[in-house]
Amino acid sequence: MPPNIPGVNVFMDVLVVGAGPSGYMAALTLVRYGVDVRIIDKRPVRVQNGYASGLQPRTQEILQTLNLLEPLDAKGNRMSETAFWGPDHNGILSRCFVGPEVTSTTNFPHVLVADQGVTEGAFDDELKSRSHAVSRSMELVHYTYDGIADQQWPVTAYVRNYSSGAIEVWHTKYLIGDSGFRAYVQLQQKHLDKLDGNIPAGLVHPSIVLPENSTLLYEILQECLYEIMAPFDIEITRVSWISRYRVIQSIANRFVDLSQRVYLVGDACHTQSPKAGQSMNLGMLDSYNLTWKLSLVLKGMASPSLLETYQMERRYIANQFIEFDIKFAHLYLQKEALSSPEIFCTVWKQSHGFISGCSHRYLDGLLTRSSIRARINQAAKEPLTPGKRMHTMSLTRHMDGTAVDLLEDMPSNGRFHLFVFAGKLMTFAVFKALANSLASTESPLTYFFKDGPARPEVFEHENIRQSDVRNRNHYLDLFLIHSSNHLEIELSKLPAPFSQWATRVYEDVDGIGHASHGVSERNGALALVRPDGIIGLVTSLQNPKGILDYLKDFMLEFSSGYDPFGAAFRDSSCSLGDSLG
Repeated sequence: MPPNIPGVNVFMDVLVVGAGPSGYMAALTLVRYGVDVRIIDKRPVRVQNGYASGLQPRTQEILQTLNLLEPLDAKGNRMSETAFWGPDHNGILSRCFVGPEVTSTTNFPHVLVADQGVTEGAFDDELKSRSHAVSRSMELVHYTYDGIADQQWPVTAYVRNYSSGAIEVWHTKYLIGDSGFRAYVQLQQKHLDKLDGNIPAGLVHPSIVLPENSTLLYEILQECLYEIMAPFDIEITRVSWISRYRVIQSIANRFVDLSQRVYLVGDACHTQSPKAGQSMNLGMLDSYNLTWKLSLVLKGMASPSLLETYQMERRYIANQFIEFDIKFAHLYLQKEALSSPEIFCTVWKQSHGFISGCSHRYLDGLLTRSSIRARINQAAKEPLTPGKRMHTMSLTRHMDGTAVDLLEDMPSNGRFHLFVFAGKLMTFAVFKALANSLASTESPLTYFFKDGPARPEVFEHENIRQSDVRNRNHYLDLFLIHSSNHLEIELSKLPAPFSQWATRVYEDVDGIGHASHGVSERNGALALVRPDGIIGLVTSLQNPKGILDYLKDFMLEFSSGYDPFGAAFRDSSCSLGDSLG
C-alpha cells in the first residue's frame, strides 16, 4: 500500500461519508471484520441529543451481537406498551386501547427509547476502544471513478478539511454514503416541524425523558398546539429539543452507482415520515447487510457479484416500508381517522411484525434459497425460513453446563454460521454420515482453502464479549444443537469435525428450540445462516452438499495460511482520527 502523505493523498479500502447511525454501523462492523476503513463527518462534534430515538427489536438483536445493547439499555427507556387516545361518546379525551408495543417473538419485546446522541455515543466509544475514531470537520465535496487508470483504488474522493482549509485527496476502493452523502441524491422534500418535549404523563409513557436543551419557544409552540389539539387543551412548559424535520417519503432508484463502487445507506437512499420510528433502524440494517459482503470481496474470499445482492435486498425492504408509511401517515390527514383511534389501532396491529423488523424477509436470490429440503413445521413459533432472521433460543452449553442465549455466542464477526439441529440423532448413522462429510475434502468448512481442506484447527471459545485471534481464518462457524442429555455424551468422543468445535456444542433441553424452529427431533435439519443473521438455506442432515453448492455460487478459493484480518489488526493502532495535515 502506498504511504499516506498528510494533506495530499490518503489510501484506504472503504471510505464512509457521514457519521449518523448508518455510517457508524458501517464503520464499526468493517473494523470488526478487519477492513481498513475511514469515516468522516462535516460536523465538528457528534449529535448530542434529539433526532431519532426508537430502537426496534431486530435492531436491538443486532446491537446485542456487537455488544452495544447493554450500554444503550442502561441509558435508555423501554417502551413496552402503546395507548391510543380519542374522544369518547361524551367528547372527553380518553384512553381507548392499550396493548403491547411488540408482539413478535424476540428477547426484546419493547422499543428501546434512547435519543440519537446516546446511540452515536455508544458507537463512538466502541470505535475508540478499537483505536478508531470519526475524522470530523471533514466534508466530501466531490468524487470520481476511474477503474482503468487505477485498478486498486478506483474511487478518488476530494475532502475539505475545515480545520486546515485544505482539499485533501483520498483514494479508496469503495465508498459508502450515509446521511452526509445526501447532496448527491435528488429527493423531493416537504417540511414539517418536529418537537420533542415533556408532555403530561397521561398522554405519553412516563418513562420517556427527552434530553435537555435551552431552546425556549413557548408562544410559537403553544399556539401550534392549541390549533392541533383543539378542542382539547395541552400546555408545554419546557422545550427540550426542537428541529425542522423534512418529511420525505422517497426512495432512490439505485442504492449503488453504475461503477458498483459507491453505495448508499440510510437516509441517503430512502426516507420516510417519523410516524413509525423506522429511519434509523432501516439505515443501520442497510449497513449491516452491506459490510459483511464488502469484507469478503475485499479479502478475495468472494466474487464481486455478491455485492449485487445489497440493492436487491435492501431496496425491496425499503420500498415495502415506504408503502406502509404512506398509508399510515395518510391517516393523520383524515378527519374521520383522527376522531376514530380504532382505525389507527387496526393498521398498527397489522404492521407489528414489519415495524419490529422481526418479520422482514428477503426475496429468493443468490443468498436466499426459498426451496426447503427438510421437514419444517410451518406452524411453529419461528419456523426456519430462508430470507428471515434466525431467531435466538435458550440452550445449555455442553462443555460447562452453562445456560446461554444463542445471541450471546453469535458475535458479529463476518462469518457464516452452519447450524446442525441433530435432535436425538447423535448416535444414529445419519449423524455419523454427516460428520464424515463435514470432515471430507468436500466439506463446506474447509473447501475454499487453496492448499486443500486440511484438518480444521480447534475452534477457541468466543462470544459477544470476547474473541480469539486463532479463529480469524474461519469463514464458516459450526454450531451443533442436540436434545440428548449432555451429561451422557463425551465431547472428546464426538466424531470430527464436531470434536474440534466443542465450545459450539449445545443441549436443547426438552427440544424446545427445535420445536420453536419447526425442526423434528427425529429428523433434524441443517440451516446456513449468513453473517448478518439471515437464514440463507435450510436442508436435511443428509444434504451437506447443498451447503457447499450454495457457497460455491459466490465464494472463491483462498490460502488457509492467509490471515484475512492480519493487516488491518496490525495497523489498528493508527486512529482514523489521526491528523491529516
